[in-house]
This record gives sequence, C-alpha cells and structure tokens, in this order.
Amino acid sequence: MALMSIMELTMGFTISLQARAVEVIHPMSTSSSELLETRQRITDVVNLTNQEFRVAAEPDLIKLIPLVEVVPQLVTIKGVLGEYITRSGRLSLKMKGFALCLGKAMRL
Repeated sequence: MALMSIMELTMGFTISLQARAVEVIHPMSTSSSELLETRQRITDVVNLTNQEFRVAAEPDLIKLIPLVEVVPQLVTIKGVLGEYITRSGRLSLKMKGFALCLGKAMRL
C-alpha cells in the first residue's frame, strides 16, 4: 500500500512538474533475499502503476536503499551486498548506481 502511494505521488509529479521521488530506504536490512523480495514488490507496483495511469514508468523508477543496522550484517555487509548485486543481475534487475546506509542504534 505504501509503495502504491509513493507511485501515485511520483506519477502526479512526473505528469505536472517532471520531478519524482526516486529513493526508498529499506530499514533493518538483513539479507539479500529480503532486498530482492522488496525490489520485486517495487517492480510489481511500477507495473500496476503503468496499467492504472497508462504511462510508461521505468521499472527502476524507485531506487531501494538498504539500511543496515544489525551488528552481524554490519560485519558481513560485503557478502550480503555482493550476493544482492549478483542475484539482481541474474533476475535482470538493473543496478544504475547504488546507495547504502549504515547505522547502529544505541540505548541510553
């Protein structure tokens, strides 16, 4: 539902102002499978948007930015991202540039 709202906003801006929302942060990213499932949902929503608004939005219209916050994934981030990029290529998902957020929550 949230992805469809983003697409509605994006298409409204694209039609009227030629501007668009292009990045979505994926919080608590822990595995490449999780990121790929989200990318597939984004692709599905873009395809639905194309049908609903009768426009040709690019499948990569919304960029997914993983936010890695959990210590085990912070330590093994190279493997998780490497697998994500490799598997994205196998699924024909384009990777034009890549952004990543790293963080660690602290309790006081």
